[in-house]
Amino acid sequence: MIKLPFYYPVGFQLALSYDKESKVTYGLLLRQSDNNIIPPLLRRLDSQKSHCQQPLLMAVLSIEHVVDFCNERLEECSANLLRLEPGMGHHEFPSMPRGNPLELDFLAATRTLNSITNKVGVDIARLGSTLLALDNILAWGKDIEQVNSTECGFPKGSSTGLEWSQVMDEKIAYLADTCRILLLGAEYLQKRAQTLIQVVRLLQI
Repeated sequence: MIKLPFYYPVGFQLALSYDKESKVTYGLLLRQSDNNIIPPLLRRLDSQKSHCQQPLLMAVLSIEHVVDFCNERLEECSANLLRLEPGMGHHEFPSMPRGNPLELDFLAATRTLNSITNKVGVDIARLGSTLLALDNILAWGKDIEQVNSTECGFPKGSSTGLEWSQVMDEKIAYLADTCRILLLGAEYLQKRAQTLIQVVRLLQI
């Protein structure tokens, strides 16, 4: 039995059980939020029919959904910062308008910046936990491959078996790299937001 928890704000848990005799993976998905995770997961699964023999395909697709969700949220935060920076005059781009910070709506700006900081912080935590989940999925996949290869009489890594290494390793490596890139971007967004918060506090004094 394999369990993968995904936390706030898209809280759900995916439990998978692989039957080595029938080569069938059974899944149970529990969700806590109003965000219905099932339809997008089914669409992803439908688009990967050629790899449906992979025991942990649903786990990888769940990770992919979370990574895409984080990317969308971080892009939204970046767009909100780009809307704030010109009005605050806090940039060095000659092509971008530079407003008067004294005319800023301090309450609205503070609320927006706090919201950005909270969202980015949550996504940093989620992406970090996703990297840990990817490591576990990779280890589980290797264990399943070894069991199947041994019981079927195929050498480990044989193309006659599930070909875990060829199909899933590349996907997991891609998702792990994407998580790391998003984490770098999230840290940069957090620093930008904190800098603007300091500017707002100084102007309020």
